[in-house]
Amino acid sequence: MTSETRPVLFQAKLESHYAQRVEQQRAGAAVLKNEVLEKTQQIEQLSDEIAELRKALQVARQQGPVPRVTLPAADANGEAAAALAEKEKDLERIRKATAQQLAEFEMVKRSLMRDLQNRCEKVVELEMALDESRELYSTAVKAVNSKAQQKKMAFLERNLEQLTNIQKQLVEQNASLKKEVAVCERKLSTRNDRISSLEVMLQEAQERLASQSGKFEQQLGAVRERLEQARMQQQQQQQQQQGPGQSQLLQTHPPHGFELGYGRIAKPLRGRGAAPVTTQGIKM
Repeated sequence: MTSETRPVLFQAKLESHYAQRVEQQRAGAAVLKNEVLEKTQQIEQLSDEIAELRKALQVARQQGPVPRVTLPAADANGEAAAALAEKEKDLERIRKATAQQLAEFEMVKRSLMRDLQNRCEKVVELEMALDESRELYSTAVKAVNSKAQQKKMAFLERNLEQLTNIQKQLVEQNASLKKEVAVCERKLSTRNDRISSLEVMLQEAQERLASQSGKFEQQLGAVRERLEQARMQQQQQQQQQQGPGQSQLLQTHPPHGFELGYGRIAKPLRGRGAAPVTTQGIKM
């Protein structure tokens, strides 16, 4: 999403939200207006009924109490007097009922007027809220259309793209590092196994070398003893064959060939096992 399309989408969303809110407020105002009209019609009907009742009450008051007719035969006719008394009672009941109905109508009228006033106040509040919404919409449109806001949005979009690219790189590096760590761990485990096996082999070789060195020392001591014995035997034989002067000379200065022959002793190389002991000039 480019920097040019982002403000357009934001403006479209803001316009749709504003239109929905205006429609809701208009619908609420229309409902309230219909209710106000109904209440006014009811008030008018009640006012008409109250006026009719007042007219009837005034007519009844203007007529006044029914005069009693004094005829010579009135005392004798008790039924006519009873009828007149009954009519007077009916008229009094009608007056009381009319007064009660008037009081009830007044109470209903007051409640309807209070309700109407409250609804009118709500309509005024809705109109004020609608005006505030229009002002907010106009300020938001101005803020969106401003160049500074567009530059800020472009800067934020560039930063967001850079952060997404860095995140992708970090994810890829993390995956590759995990693979390398797994490979290195396998190599390290194999190397540790190899080192442990080599250490075991070295220990075994050292033990074999120590045993072979002991055997070689024993063999060397035995060879030296045999050389000493052979030298003593040869000196004795030469003393027996030659005179006493030459025997003393041989004891002090032995022959050169004999000394060189018995002086050559081969030692084994370290780490390759004990080599066979070789001597020159000795016949076993």
